[in-house]
Amino acid sequence: MVQVDVFWSYGLGASMALAAGRQLKARREQAAATPPADRLPGDPADPGSLWRNPFFLKTILYAALLFAPSGAYLLWNFPDWETMQAGTRDLPAWLVVCFAITNVTQAMLGFWVVERLMVAGRRYAALLQVPLAYLGMFFILVHGWDGTGWRRFFSPDAAHYRAWDGDWARWLTSDVALTLAAMGVVLLPVLFAALVRWQREGYALATAREYGVPDADLTDLAHGVLLHDIGKIGIPDAILLKPGPLTPDEWQIMRRHPEIGKLLIEKIPFLRGAVPIVYSHHEKWDGTGYPRGLRGEEIPLGARIFMVVDAFDAITFDRPYSKAKPFDVAKAEIKRCTSTHFDPDVVEAFFKVPEALLAEIRRKSLES
Repeated sequence: MVQVDVFWSYGLGASMALAAGRQLKARREQAAATPPADRLPGDPADPGSLWRNPFFLKTILYAALLFAPSGAYLLWNFPDWETMQAGTRDLPAWLVVCFAITNVTQAMLGFWVVERLMVAGRRYAALLQVPLAYLGMFFILVHGWDGTGWRRFFSPDAAHYRAWDGDWARWLTSDVALTLAAMGVVLLPVLFAALVRWQREGYALATAREYGVPDADLTDLAHGVLLHDIGKIGIPDAILLKPGPLTPDEWQIMRRHPEIGKLLIEKIPFLRGAVPIVYSHHEKWDGTGYPRGLRGEEIPLGARIFMVVDAFDAITFDRPYSKAKPFDVAKAEIKRCTSTHFDPDVVEAFFKVPEALLAEIRRKSLES
């Protein structure tokens, strides 16, 4: 599993770069059109830019705070299994630390390679990084270095591996398997949430460009898309996680989250531009939305753009309450709600975004 994690973390970094592909492209285009002093932080044309690239830094945070510690915990507590029955239970602490560091550096490498390939215009080579990483991971899991990788994986410790009797199902109730399941409950939702948010941001940027939003305003739009529901941290879990319909009183509480979000970010200088989206993303074109009941162009443009791309994303991706529907079905539903929920001009701009581009953004998220 030590070898598996090397490929896995590389694939995670590559996946995150692909999910943010549209945003990285916008940064490159903005850099080409503006003087160096006005460029977005983290643009590839800026020396040392990678360390100021927010998507790269978020990838590092995910790897350093969640992925690497989980691997180190497994190596420390289950050294037999984590080393595929090749290690011992007296591993030195420095070796475990080095392993954790490797998980972070491999994620950084995966992101950097994909980003460099996209800068060079080698899109297909960039896309290949994810399947190649996971191919290497699954090859080790199944084959290993001696053809017994799958047996080593399904043996919770060296004793079980040496006395292998073919009962791989027993591994499912082992401490290793239960620990992995508990880790997955945290690791996977955080990863998928980030990838979906970055994809949604990509849709929004594409629509904003069709609408003619200036490049200088795209950063605020991106921040607003990422933080639109931040106010929900102030809503009780009993309401957020309620499986059934909310009562009228609970709806009143839920509808406070845009205002809570506004209060959370309006005092942060570099996030102030995101306030209009965070505060107004539940308004509707006909004035029936909340929290202020804004109508038409009273609704900030960023919020109007987000409402359309959020609806498209919700319809075309699997949700707990509905299955993903084709693009044409999603567009038909958005068209039906034009002039009631959505700004007709924004819908028109969204429909001008080539379906190939929408499909590419969606494909990158799925591959991630």
